[in-house]
Amino acid sequence: FEDFLHSVGANLVGFSFTVGVLLVSLRRGPGHRWAQIYDGIAVGAAFVIPMIMFSVDGIAGVVQRTMFAIGYLWYGMEAIRSVGDSIKAEAA
Repeated sequence: FEDFLHSVGANLVGFSFTVGVLLVSLRRGPGHRWAQIYDGIAVGAAFVIPMIMFSVDGIAGVVQRTMFAIGYLWYGMEAIRSVGDSIKAEAA
């Protein structure tokens, strides 16, 4: 039962992360090419890495950690960008 709950939770987190990245990318709009490229990498990782985990034996842990690293880097970049946008708004 715990495995089932873990699987459901992991799927919900992955789906939520993907939808969140897509919404941020759409809200960002044109003119942020590098950020949108990284948005695409994050969404791609959320789809491709789980497929790799299930199809290639022996590397699931490594690729899963790669997926987490990509996600955390995306969150970090968005946090830095958000703080920079707040500073620009206060200065204006």
